[in-house]
Amino acid sequence: MTFDQRRESEKSIASQEAMVKQAMRYWEANCAALTARFPGQYLLIAGQDVKGVFPTRFEAVNRGCQIYSSDAFVVRFAETPDHQEAAMIPSSVSEANG
Repeated sequence: MTFDQRRESEKSIASQEAMVKQAMRYWEANCAALTARFPGQYLLIAGQDVKGVFPTRFEAVNRGCQIYSSDAFVVRFAETPDHQEAAMIPSSVSEANG
């Protein structure tokens, strides 16, 4: 890997981390309202928007990978805070593992 390739890779990772942080801030700021609106559903969040609502985590992650093939997204389960679960999947990681 050349120096320029490594620098571009580091920029991409930093960009994806920023996207995940933005989505998580959105979730944290709107958790109560989203949980009330979509109880028991998996929310696909990118940036500051809910991009989809799904009955299973698999469907939410699968759709996120289809839409955001090179970007990061977050999947959150809309349930009471003591039952929270999350899948934060940068697409490049899911592609490398799948």
